[in-house]
Amino acid sequence: MSSISALSNTAANSSQATDSQANFRQTLNQLFSAVGSGNLPDAQQTYSTLSDLQSSGQGPSATSNTPLAQTLNQIGQALQSGNITGAQQALSSLQQTQQAQGGHHHHGHHGGGVKPASSSTNASTSSNDTTSSSGSSVDITA
Repeated sequence: MSSISALSNTAANSSQATDSQANFRQTLNQLFSAVGSGNLPDAQQTYSTLSDLQSSGQGPSATSNTPLAQTLNQIGQALQSGNITGAQQALSSLQQTQQAQGGHHHHGHHGGGVKPASSSTNASTSSNDTTSSSGSSVDITA
């Protein structure tokens, strides 16, 4: 079903896969938070960390054709060119796609969903206040 779930099939034991998934999810949440708040330096640094995790087999492959992998590639391209607004638009598109699909909710996971700024225009003109957020969340297993 998801690239992240496939990770457990290749791990030597399930606890390592769970740790890897948790680490990837935490870093992904940090990326979405930085992008949503318009914090370009943090977003670039976190994207670099996330790319390293993907290269080591955690999370979806950067070359997979999932909505998440495609969005991460778009965010990465935007961040490499210093375009935080483009990264926010890619994140917003992923959220809209998930809302159109009815979203996928997982129960029993701690750490919550990502709560980026409500729109790219508000976030790109705001300060680095990472506490303001909307109630939306992104499902990283899609």
